[in-house]
Amino acid sequence: MLPTVTQILRPWQDFSGISQDVLARAAERGTRVHAACAAIALDLPIYESDLTPDDLGYLNSFQQWFNASVAAVLAVEQEYVDSALGFRGHPDLVCRLKFSQVIVVVDIKTGANFSKAWAVQLAAYASLTGAQRCLTVRLKADGSRAIVNEITNWKRELAIFLNALSVFKYFNAKG
Repeated sequence: MLPTVTQILRPWQDFSGISQDVLARAAERGTRVHAACAAIALDLPIYESDLTPDDLGYLNSFQQWFNASVAAVLAVEQEYVDSALGFRGHPDLVCRLKFSQVIVVVDIKTGANFSKAWAVQLAAYASLTGAQRCLTVRLKADGSRAIVNEITNWKRELAIFLNALSVFKYFNAKG
C-alpha cells in the first residue's frame, strides 16, 4: 500500500514538547471536529452525541467560514492516489470558492499555531487533486471567525514534499 502524505511528513512533525495526554485529547478533538465539518460540507446531519461541548465553537467557526466562502464542494475526505510518484492522501475538502472558478484544496485545523509542515502537506494535496489554490482554515475554539492562510508559493513546498517522499522511500525500501 502506498504511503500517505501524513506518514511521509511524520518525521518533521515535532510534538516532543507536548505531553502525551494533551496530544491525545487534541487528536480526539480533531477527529470529532473533522467528522462534523465533513458532515456540514456534505450537507449531512451532525449528531451532537458525537461531540463534546468544547467542540461546538470549532464547528461554529467552520460553519461561518463555509457559508461565507464555499460555492461548490467537489470532494470531502476522498482518497487521491498518485501511483506514478507513489503516494496517496485524504484532503479535508476540495472545493470552489465563491467568486472563483479555480479548484481549492482546504485543510481544516483546530490547532492555534501555524506549522511549516502544513504548507508542504497542502502542496502534496494540490498535486494529488489538481487544485490551483491551497488554504488552511484554522478554526477557533470560541466560535469566532476562522483564520484562513493561503499557501501562495505551494509549488516550492511541493518540491520539498517530493524530497521528503524520496527520503521516505529510501529508508523504507525492502532489501
